[in-house]
Amino acid sequence: MNIVPTPPINARTARSSGAFTLIELMVVISIMAILGALVVGLARRAADHKRLARVQAELSKWATMIDAYQNKLGFYPPSNPDNPFGPAVHPLFYELAGASINDANQTYTTYTTGYSSGETISNSVVKQVFGLAGLVNAASEKGEAVSFGKNIQAGDVISLTNAGWDGPVTLPRVSVEGPPPYPVNVWHYDSKHPTHNTNSYDLWAEIMVGGKTNIIGNWKR
Repeated sequence: MNIVPTPPINARTARSSGAFTLIELMVVISIMAILGALVVGLARRAADHKRLARVQAELSKWATMIDAYQNKLGFYPPSNPDNPFGPAVHPLFYELAGASINDANQTYTTYTTGYSSGETISNSVVKQVFGLAGLVNAASEKGEAVSFGKNIQAGDVISLTNAGWDGPVTLPRVSVEGPPPYPVNVWHYDSKHPTHNTNSYDLWAEIMVGGKTNIIGNWKR
């Protein structure tokens, strides 16, 4: 019986058998890593664009109500830029919702909006927090004040309080987080000293997108 010796295995034999060399494996792994990084980057970019688009839609929603207010009443809702919290704390929700006045206990109750049957705020809180003598779009007789807030939903506003306030206030909420250290994000509004739209009002939000602060304002729409 003749024994045929087995030929030594070399790179050419391995290649012809369909196996990968170490270099080929490293190239494939590198390509897969690059493709994975591209997919992750594109997904993150798409998520960032989605956040920006969401806030732009919210801006348009509030701006539409503000413009309707001005068209009906002849002036823009008052703001409160001179208070210690700046233009982030303002009576915009109450002015757009419209309110009835209870003269007996000096309170306002907002008209029905898209999510609420009415919220009550005292005149003392209006003076203390908003720096106003009272709400403008409010009346003792229902129907004399106008509601522009039928489209306001629960996620559009947030109720906040502070140790120095006599009660909570409701503010327009931004759905995307803002820069630290603030736990919640609200819309900034200034019709008293607007910087960009000097003949009307500035409405803007500061949001975190892509690890940096972005400003979405009505002067950019």
